[in-house]
Amino acid sequence: DAVFTIPSVIGLPVTGLAMLGGSVSLPWIKSALVLYVLAGIPWLIAVKLQFDMRRLACAAHTEQTPLDPSYTLKTRVWLALGFPAFGFSLLLIFLMVNKRLPWQ
Repeated sequence: DAVFTIPSVIGLPVTGLAMLGGSVSLPWIKSALVLYVLAGIPWLIAVKLQFDMRRLACAAHTEQTPLDPSYTLKTRVWLALGFPAFGFSLLLIFLMVNKRLPWQ
């Protein structure tokens, strides 16, 4: 997941701001940057959870034991974090395509 996402996370704002000449004065651009951060926060937490879940799965496999019960909780939190991140991303795409706030 991180292999594909990290270049996008870095490239999208860099290329977007370059196309704008570095100007962030328009309301839709300010809103898009806020949504970008709001979408990124749950994603960062989810990435940490993925590393934790991988560690737990590898340990269970190596030791030939059942998964630690915390794996299920981490999976549920990971899934729950995807919903706001996806919603913020959809709003972000709307702003980038329409170049206006929804109520304008």
